[in-house]
Amino acid sequence: EGAGLVLSALKPAAESDGVVLRCYNTRAETVEGCWRLPFRATAGFRVRADEREPRTLRLEDGGRTVRLTAGPREIVSVLLRPEPPG
Repeated sequence: EGAGLVLSALKPAAESDGVVLRCYNTRAETVEGCWRLPFRATAGFRVRADEREPRTLRLEDGGRTVRLTAGPREIVSVLLRPEPPG
């Protein structure tokens, strides 16, 4: 969710158990947005495109929502660790 935010990637994390969601802000201004997940995440991190330098993101709704801020024309990568099955 977020005006001007476009999904650009959904992929397995390169070096950890997790998934990376990436979006692009098409606008010339900063945009607030969020991912609403079909699974529960136990941790969320904003990462660089190479998945390094993780910065912890707060999870909401029992791990099903993560909020983000994208600067003008910025690409944002979020690494999520899904709750183990069972």
